[in-house]
Amino acid sequence: MNPEEFDKTLKNTFKNEYLPPREDLWNNISTQLDDKKKMSYWLLLIPLVLISIGSLFFYNSKKSNPVVAESSPKIISTEVPQTNTNTQIIAKNSESKPEPILVSEAVEITKPSTQEKFVQNTQKSKEIETNQNINNPEQISKPINSSSNLAETVDYFNMYFRGLKLFKNKIFNYTIPELVNNEFAPKHTYKSRSYTLNEDAKWWLNFGVAQQFNFNSVMMPSKNEIYVHKELWKNKEYLTSSGNGFAAYSTLSYKFNKHFNIETGFSYGRRTEDIKMDVSSFDIAARNANNEIVQYARIKLWYIVGFDTTFYDAIAGFNLAVKNKYNVFSVPLNFNSEFKISKESFIGLTLGSNFSYITAKNIKHYDVVNERIYTETKSRHFNLSLNPKISLFTNFNDIGQIGIYSAYQMYMNPMDVANKQYQIKMNDLQLGFFFKKPLNW
Repeated sequence: MNPEEFDKTLKNTFKNEYLPPREDLWNNISTQLDDKKKMSYWLLLIPLVLISIGSLFFYNSKKSNPVVAESSPKIISTEVPQTNTNTQIIAKNSESKPEPILVSEAVEITKPSTQEKFVQNTQKSKEIETNQNINNPEQISKPINSSSNLAETVDYFNMYFRGLKLFKNKIFNYTIPELVNNEFAPKHTYKSRSYTLNEDAKWWLNFGVAQQFNFNSVMMPSKNEIYVHKELWKNKEYLTSSGNGFAAYSTLSYKFNKHFNIETGFSYGRRTEDIKMDVSSFDIAARNANNEIVQYARIKLWYIVGFDTTFYDAIAGFNLAVKNKYNVFSVPLNFNSEFKISKESFIGLTLGSNFSYITAKNIKHYDVVNERIYTETKSRHFNLSLNPKISLFTNFNDIGQIGIYSAYQMYMNPMDVANKQYQIKMNDLQLGFFFKKPLNW
């Protein structure tokens, strides 16, 4: 019997079988559910009861310790207006019971201002502090706890800082001019410094650093076409590629005119050449004794291994993936012109040249005649470049001038590679910032 028939037989056997549950089973389950619900309600009531007890305790403690402010003396003005009615004024006295006072004329009672209260309370606190310091020298550094002084001081500073809004304060009716002229308000003094830069200084020290983008292109004379494979000649732009790097310089300039100066110094640059070449062809070049290509042929390769035979097409492949790195040491000679575009900002135009020494180690290029990779362990050559530049800069306090610049460096002499089979023309674009400092010479 297979497993499926066994399962069917087992299902049919117990199809009509039914086992009823016990009578008290559901009663026990419902009882447990009710107990859980009751426990959840109690858990919700516990935090409410704790919060109520805490609030009641806080209210009673606050009520038992009220903050009583000292009564300040009232000021009665001597100017009384004329009136035909009599007014009763009750004056409070701390030593005797209040008695009614009859006056024939109305007396205007004015409350002291918040500033007067602040002065009176301050004087009181100073007198109390002096007496306590004399009696108890050990408590000189301890602050005095005075609820009235604290209340009045908080009230004053609350009034002062709320009044700093630009609109009229509705609570205290104080505006900004009233607070500024307040003799009790804290006064701050700020020292202002005027920066002046000596723009007419003759000698300037310059520093700059820039990100450099290197553009490389191949120059191959047409007479070499008979030595280069036709597919490689067609894709000769892959023999080199652009890269990137950085440049930094430090120069000294002399301003012989209000707008013109001459500059020289030292600069260093790091440039790269990324080569990613992958060219292939089924045409195989046939050469003569002078390495001149006379014809192209397609070659079939026949491999026999036992009783199996396989045919392959011969392929001419030209592959190179490398990043060549060059160090460039230069001595610049620049002529700069500067013109003001605002009170503190300038624009500068530069035309100059660099005398450069370019060196590299273990650089690789493709030998287009022998169709292999050519490695040059040490490469050195001198070059001359033309450098136009534009800059924007501004005065930086009395320290110097800071700005940004963009320069384009064009090398006049292409670089010979792979035993002078072809040349690489180099150009660099620089985007950076610089700093100029006047020298008091």
